[in-house]
Amino acid sequence: MNNSKNAQKRIRQKALTTARKNSGNENQAFNNKERIRKDPRLKALNLINPVEGTPRVPTLADIKTMYGAPATLAEVDADTKKANDAAIGQCHSLLHHAISIMGMSAYPQFLGYGYLTGLAQNGLIRAGCEMIADEMVERGITLTTKGNNDPDTDKQAKLDRLNELITKINLLPTLRKAVSISKYYGGSLVYMDFDGIDTASENLLNPLILTKNELRGKKLRRLKVIEPYNLSPGQYNAADPLQEYYFKPRYWFVMGKAVDASRFLPPVQENELPTILRPAYNFFGIPLAQIVLDAVAHFTECREAEARLLTKFSLTVFKTNLNEQIFSGGDWAQIDNRVNNFVQYRSNDGVMLIDKESEDIDIKSTSLAGVKDIVSQAMEIVAAYFNEPVTKMWGLTTSGFNTGESDLNNHYDHIASQQEKQLRDQIEYVLKVLQVQEWGEIDNEITFTFNPLSEEKEESIATVNKIKAETQQIYISNGVISPDEGRECLKADPKSGFNNLNEESVPEEELSEEERELLGLTEKREVLSQDEKPPKEVE
Repeated sequence: MNNSKNAQKRIRQKALTTARKNSGNENQAFNNKERIRKDPRLKALNLINPVEGTPRVPTLADIKTMYGAPATLAEVDADTKKANDAAIGQCHSLLHHAISIMGMSAYPQFLGYGYLTGLAQNGLIRAGCEMIADEMVERGITLTTKGNNDPDTDKQAKLDRLNELITKINLLPTLRKAVSISKYYGGSLVYMDFDGIDTASENLLNPLILTKNELRGKKLRRLKVIEPYNLSPGQYNAADPLQEYYFKPRYWFVMGKAVDASRFLPPVQENELPTILRPAYNFFGIPLAQIVLDAVAHFTECREAEARLLTKFSLTVFKTNLNEQIFSGGDWAQIDNRVNNFVQYRSNDGVMLIDKESEDIDIKSTSLAGVKDIVSQAMEIVAAYFNEPVTKMWGLTTSGFNTGESDLNNHYDHIASQQEKQLRDQIEYVLKVLQVQEWGEIDNEITFTFNPLSEEKEESIATVNKIKAETQQIYISNGVISPDEGRECLKADPKSGFNNLNEESVPEEELSEEERELLGLTEKREVLSQDEKPPKEVE
């Protein structure tokens, strides 16, 4: 109890000291206390000391409120909710210590699904999120086999069939939607809907096992994206980090219906969180929309300030004798008429008459130097938060000697890494399900690659191929490799232009006359004498 009182006292003293330092007077300190008292985050959690207006040390109940699962449309049974609340208690001591030392900066900042839905309507945030979602799937994938660029007939038939199936179930468009939703809400789940399974009567708590018997008579007919605000986590382990389901739900509630986690694809998750914060974000990640909100808000403020500055760029000062017209007992009507007359005739073609003795006009202009640089810097920060180059995010041309090509290459490398982190497991899982339902087994040699996002120019490809050809010629001339090995290199290089060669098209090597004679390939010719020559036929 004494430790709790001392902690509260330290927080109060720290808040008041900071307030006095920032303000320099008691009035400003009072305003800071009012600001803390009105903080919606702390007020909602009832973490404000009503007397001093400073944050108080949170209790275990406060920790459960802050770090528990957020409010969603899904319905969770009382037993599961009670178990999940108890699991949060495992983190109480660590979170309590952090908040006691760091104060408000340690509070989680999950905005809630209602607020995030509002951000999804922000034009700038939406443009960045949708652009990334498009880039992650627009080039598609290529099914292939491991270590074999020329699969046999059976393997190729399987690849062709899998291509038909993933097109039929709209795999890539569905994943594109899942990625888009994860940008706004932090993650999403994709449900696998099979023929022969009635979601209304089937017990979806039974795990889906990828075996021939399990999927007998069942065909994957579609993939359905489930938004996180329709989900709530089921039971998970919060006591043993060595367990598989440590802070990982075994099942999910979809609008009150419990569904085993194996019936979903692996979660499409954005910006993975530390373990102890996962419940606060519904076991997904930090939404990209929430991360970029600060940069977008600052850019919007700069843009609006620039617009306001343009309306106040020029100020006309009308000098007149106010002492005689107003201060001596007159009214404003005469002044209003004078100003309205000036505004009405103010143009490059207008004429303004003023009294040369008692009136004058002065134009005050505000300098706009540096405004463009400030707004441009805010635009670059927004693009940096989205991990998009300025040329692509804003459509601006680069200045100086920079062509922007290196920025695009770096950006495509980032998108490729996001594809591996967010989409690799999901696509591999679908391929396994399709193989089991079609052939009853999983071929581990079947895999896929993401098609490259950037396309090299033909001129640069030709230059690289020429260098490779000269290098191979040197190796062959020096006996390092044989011509057949050089041919295999051409077949293995997808950009060589000769990757479709086959064994039957191997050119025959021409032999010298001496080699032909040794091999008995020369025709035997006999020289006939004059008497042995056949007689000419007489007509």
